[in-house]
Amino acid sequence: MDCGREGVQPRPYESQDMNIICQMTLDSRLEIAGKASTQYPYLPEKNLEVLALDMPTSGIKIILAYIELNEEALFEASIAVIMEKQSKFRKYLVNVFDQIHDLRFQKRCNFIFLYSIKDETLKLLTATG
Repeated sequence: MDCGREGVQPRPYESQDMNIICQMTLDSRLEIAGKASTQYPYLPEKNLEVLALDMPTSGIKIILAYIELNEEALFEASIAVIMEKQSKFRKYLVNVFDQIHDLRFQKRCNFIFLYSIKDETLKLLTATG
């Protein structure tokens, strides 16, 4: 995807932070950074984070579909909906949503990657406000 910027080469996000909710090797972290820079070369290197999740892509897609990142009250309401739909991962998602809350509302991070360790897929969670 070039997004109208010819000659833009994907580059690893050198300054990106990764919050790993399960253990990963350095090689795995570099692989995720490479995927992020290849799939989303137009994103700024700063103000983005990666959460590596031990859940399938289908679960991550449900999070993407229902989570609200623009206001804290809406975020809390959206969590209840997601928890209802993902009861299998309820305990795990508590930690995930704590991480997302901290990243979005305390660190003011606008771009959060959700990486499925099980399926090796990368999804982008963005805040518009």
